[in-house]
Amino acid sequence: MKVKALLSVLAAGAIVTTAGVSYAAWDKTSDEASTTINMATATTVSIDATNLNWSGSLAPAGSTVGGSQTSGFDVNVVNVDNLKDDKNITLTATDVKLDGAALPDADALTISFKEGENVLTNGVDTTMEAKNTYTVEVSLDADKVADASLYAGKALSFTIKAEATNKVV
Repeated sequence: MKVKALLSVLAAGAIVTTAGVSYAAWDKTSDEASTTINMATATTVSIDATNLNWSGSLAPAGSTVGGSQTSGFDVNVVNVDNLKDDKNITLTATDVKLDGAALPDADALTISFKEGENVLTNGVDTTMEAKNTYTVEVSLDADKVADASLYAGKALSFTIKAEATNKVV
């Protein structure tokens, strides 16, 4: 066989025909690459209530009802940089009950929040940090209580909620 004929046979063998498309066997027709994307850690808001302790009762000496109590707690924000430019921390007291029932004089009770000496208007803290330390103050105005005997010896309970909320512009 001549060299020219041999080359023709080899070239014909190197051409592959698939679905009407021809390409040489040495052509690279596909490729792959692997990659990894790291997922961001979730931003979380949590309350550390280990310091949320009450001393005494919610009444001045010699009285059945009235007075105030304060206690501190921390709100921690993981990945605070994801939120601090456009979010606030809003604190609310929810599920307020007297021995598991509704308060007889809801307007007599005030639950407010402070950061340091600053009272938080509507419970909103506009300076979000990774660790935020607050004080909750619970006050019961005896002048607004219709029947003090409804409170005597009962337990006041409530839930503190900390939430990242949108800043109002």
